Amino acid sequence: MATRLGGLLGRAVTDGTLGALGAELEYQRGTGLIGLAVGVTPRLTVALDIPIVSIRTQAALVPDATAATLGRNPATLGDQSAAAYLGQLDVALDALAVRLGEGAFDGDPTLRADAEALLAEGPAFRAALDAFLVDPATASAVLPLASSQDGTDLLGTLAAYRDQFGTRFGVEGFTAQVALPTAAVTDAEVEGLLTAPTGYGFAPTTDPPLVALGDVRLGATYAILDGADGLRAWGEAGVQFPTGTAPRPDVLRDQGTGTREWAIDLGGVVEIARGPIGLRSRIGFRRGFASEREVRIGTVDELLLPASRTTLLQRTPGTLLRLEAFPYLRIADHFALVGTARWMHEGETSWSETLGTTPTSGGVIAAMGEGTSRRALVVGLGLSYAHDGVNREGERRMPVEAGLGIERLAASSGGLVAARLTTTLRFRVYKRLFSR
Repeated sequence: MATRLGGLLGRAVTDGTLGALGAELEYQRGTGLIGLAVGVTPRLTVALDIPIVSIRTQAALVPDATAATLGRNPATLGDQSAAAYLGQLDVALDALAVRLGEGAFDGDPTLRADAEALLAEGPAFRAALDAFLVDPATASAVLPLASSQDGTDLLGTLAAYRDQFGTRFGVEGFTAQVALPTAAVTDAEVEGLLTAPTGYGFAPTTDPPLVALGDVRLGATYAILDGADGLRAWGEAGVQFPTGTAPRPDVLRDQGTGTREWAIDLGGVVEIARGPIGLRSRIGFRRGFASEREVRIGTVDELLLPASRTTLLQRTPGTLLRLEAFPYLRIADHFALVGTARWMHEGETSWSETLGTTPTSGGVIAAMGEGTSRRALVVGLGLSYAHDGVNREGERRMPVEAGLGIERLAASSGGLVAARLTTTLRFRVYKRLFSR
């Protein structure tokens, strides 16, 4: 609102306020993984992971409009004063064109030049006013109060623009006056603005979960060391395909089923075991590549962004570094207690306008990545089961792995990190595809 109002007033305008808002968000996310692994050589394994992801973000928003300085746009509530102003402006511009054609101002070159300038700029002024006040697709849902400084200046600007037709150019009949809100929004009106297309335009949080394909990964694992002393090591590499659904701008703090970007990852795993005790550690590096994404322009700490800020931008993700440790204790044949400690650091995300677009809000877009660098520590505990598939007769049938684990966020810093409590149920069955 502030940008368009500032254009009409010819000066900078600060955003008003709708008051305070209490918010509580709950993330729900489930991932089912379909995997296919092929042993190319005794040391090299190639695997394809296909995630099916269910996501849902529920928001409990409690508005408090006590300190609001904005009111509902009367035109969106059925008031016709702005439409009448625009209609009379059209008639006045036509009448002014007729007077110019008749030579009414030929005796005063300055007045004629002013009339020509008014006639030239009139359509653009009318279009801006229509988009700001009346057009159902673009009209601002809220406006400054008539009693505020911005409201007084807007009414004065519109009155001066109207009156010059009669006082300077002899065009009569332009008398309409635009109405501005006289009372601030109520709590109920703020709730309505959350879903209104001309307001925030958010989808209802009661919608069912979205179930869709995540980002598919093709990876390779190479066994570097398999020592008899319990020391083993692997190298890992993979490519992520942009098959997931990116976070949707019309869903408040949407997660997306994936990042929908190309990415490569490299990593290594080292495991050491002594009797029933062991430790598996992993280091991983991930680099994502730039991709286009429909987003709303705003900083990371802005919870509510109007639908009018939706645009297509280019997103370049920060580098992701992961360190993981999994200490375990075998408590019985095939069973082990497994601890989890995961630390991650994600670099700052950068945003820029896409090629071929007209530069807009460049400073705000550049600031969108500020505060997105983040760190987190997740800890957990689980139970693991593994069987090599060898039966009592010594024949290998079908190896099985299963596990149940619970993890939660222990610490975080930097950007926004969801305080997740994650339950993981894992079941894997290995079946030979080709006979030797």
